[in-house]
Amino acid sequence: MGLKDLFKKQETEETTQDKPTFKLGVEDVYKISDDSLDLVVTGNLEGTLKVGDFVWLTNLGDDNATVRTSAIYAMENAQREKVFEVTNEPVALWLEDAMPLGIKKGTVLHEEGADKEEIYKTFVNTLGNVFVGRQEGVLTQRDIDTLSLADLSEIARVFLLYCHMNASQETPEEHAANVGKIEQLMIAVRDKLLQADELVTVYSKKTEEPYLFSQTQQREEGGFICSSPMIFVAPVAYEERLASRFADTEIFELRRIQKGEDGKGIENFFLETFYQNGATGVHLVTEQTSLAAEGIIAAPDYTGVAEEDIPVTNPDAMRWILLLGQLGFPQTEEQKIMHGLYYRFLCLELPKAKFLTPIKLENADPNAQLDLQSGEKMNIAILPGKDEKEAMVFYTDWKRLRQIYDESWSGMIQTLSQVTKAFDVVINPSENPALGCYVNDEMFEEMKKVD
Repeated sequence: MGLKDLFKKQETEETTQDKPTFKLGVEDVYKISDDSLDLVVTGNLEGTLKVGDFVWLTNLGDDNATVRTSAIYAMENAQREKVFEVTNEPVALWLEDAMPLGIKKGTVLHEEGADKEEIYKTFVNTLGNVFVGRQEGVLTQRDIDTLSLADLSEIARVFLLYCHMNASQETPEEHAANVGKIEQLMIAVRDKLLQADELVTVYSKKTEEPYLFSQTQQREEGGFICSSPMIFVAPVAYEERLASRFADTEIFELRRIQKGEDGKGIENFFLETFYQNGATGVHLVTEQTSLAAEGIIAAPDYTGVAEEDIPVTNPDAMRWILLLGQLGFPQTEEQKIMHGLYYRFLCLELPKAKFLTPIKLENADPNAQLDLQSGEKMNIAILPGKDEKEAMVFYTDWKRLRQIYDESWSGMIQTLSQVTKAFDVVINPSENPALGCYVNDEMFEEMKKVD
């Protein structure tokens, strides 16, 4: 008979009594023997535990993790003495049938119904104690294999905070060593990010694209500057935390990004978000743990590809279109400053951008290569513009063109300078005006003056 059976009657009799609260973050895990399912775990106990107690186990950083239970059948205190009860000190616990429960460094033992925030604090403190305090930011390959994406992101965040707090006391050699450790930690984080089956990310309700986060600050010499826009992603294990932070459902929406059957779903998401939408990187869970776009997945390499065969993209313009679309009509003074900054950067990018205009030759085979010298009549996508002027349609990339125009349409590469004397231009026209903008000749001439 195991302890779970032995103490089941006792637990039922105690349901009317107040049960003690306790937390223990697992710092080490040991097998008892090759033929036993029992484990010994060590950590710093907050609260009181005694032999015979049930413990609930949570791997907070694991996606879709379930809370498991085990029972204590022996314990040692900090002096390595066998005891019946321990309060608020380092302890070793013998746990029954714990091998299949997925216990690892960072697992939290707690009472039934424990507060989630208290579990989270113990979880982060334990990861910090083990991987920053004891291992000084160095992970073994076994650590990397065992730890989840959330685990690694928290370790990286705590180590970065530790380095920042101690930067003034570092020698040049210590600084160089810590930079190397940070690089290795972020490589481990990057690899787990790309290996994930699912991620959670924050979308904009206005643009219906991943939300771009940029901070606006006033410069000492005057004027304002904004940080490079990045997106927020998190492991599924942190979906609830992310939802709590971005709770305004009129602005934000959480969506899951899945690897998919071909295993390329997450990579394709990053490729599109970085190299079409213009996001410059990722905040993983918090701003303190960030990865640059090129550090996650390289931009497509078109070396040796003929210019006419390179897909048209405009990430440098699209990021400002999306930021303006997210912002909407500015109402507060702060929003007006942000709008001015974003529009200025957009003005710098649009004059040098190459766009796609949808065109279609009458009676042409849609699968044949387009020949503009054939003499056939050509249809060009033109819409009614403002002030009784026609507006030529421009798209920043093939994705947005194909969302509106089917495969019977091709694309002709054009710039604003080629058409604004004769036509106004509507960029990325769709059912969602937040994804594009309108340019006439007067606006274009003003854009060219911005520096």
